Amino acid sequence: MINLPAGFSSEEQYQFPNIINVCIFKGECSANCVHCPIGITAISERKEKFGSGSMTLEVFKKIADEVAAYPHCTLRIHSVGEPLMWENLTAAVKYAHSKGIITWIFTNAVTTDKKLLETVVSECSVVEVSVNSVDSLDYIETKGVDAFELVKENVEYMHKYIKENHLNTRFLLSRVESDDKEYDQKFLSYWKQTGYADDIFVRSYHSYNSLIEDKIKDNKVVACHVHWGRFNVDTNGEVVVCFNELFKGPEMDRTLVLGDLKKQSIQEIWHGEKLAKIRTSQIENKPELVDFTNNLPCGNCTYCQPLFSDSVKSENQINYILNSRNK
Repeated sequence: MINLPAGFSSEEQYQFPNIINVCIFKGECSANCVHCPIGITAISERKEKFGSGSMTLEVFKKIADEVAAYPHCTLRIHSVGEPLMWENLTAAVKYAHSKGIITWIFTNAVTTDKKLLETVVSECSVVEVSVNSVDSLDYIETKGVDAFELVKENVEYMHKYIKENHLNTRFLLSRVESDDKEYDQKFLSYWKQTGYADDIFVRSYHSYNSLIEDKIKDNKVVACHVHWGRFNVDTNGEVVVCFNELFKGPEMDRTLVLGDLKKQSIQEIWHGEKLAKIRTSQIENKPELVDFTNNLPCGNCTYCQPLFSDSVKSENQINYILNSRNK
């Protein structure tokens, strides 16, 4: 047993992140969500504003190969857009599955490609659908497209496919919290009674580091769980301080890049000097210790997951997978 640096809850978490967030695709989405920087941007402007790159299968496999050595780690497939639009998705999730990796994909499920949905639920450990609504009217108002009936059909289809093929996939449905708390509760009740998902929840609203409306003002800034549990990778293999920074596209501050996985390992960057400085500065509340950038977003962030709290985190969902594997 080693002496753990402040903030780490276990030796395995110190050795390697709990979650690797990989941005596999940028600049396109099949929805226009009001709670997302891409959704509120005109379709014709998205590639220019957010970039148009996608992760190569080579970079994805390099990440997957390293993750495979750490059974507690989850490879979470995200995008600055919609992951189902990534040309390498099928090959990537099949490769990760062959390595025994826990994978989690976040999608809006706006597609008519049932074969792709079958692949996703067959190869991924966790599938989260941002269905967001219980009716077409709210879906159009919050997701910006008339696709509720299609997504509802796809949710039912994926649920049925999981059951008929006896898959161990953890199937989740989520909504971004709104100002209408009554509707948020209605969302939970509606989808729970269908029995389609293993869990249904309302995700906390956040402003993507102030790229959309900040609804929380003057909240106490605390140490963020991300720096002790998450690892955020751009499409080109570069590792960044916070996944939300990737939504700034070409305007993202380059001083917030922590390393490059085409040249380094995840573990090297995880134990690197930059992250060590961030952790110490947050634990000791000394921002001046971060001397490699003047634009660390943490100082103004009011939407972080506090390090020392019992708040529900993604790790809670992952624990279901880990526990089932240990039985």
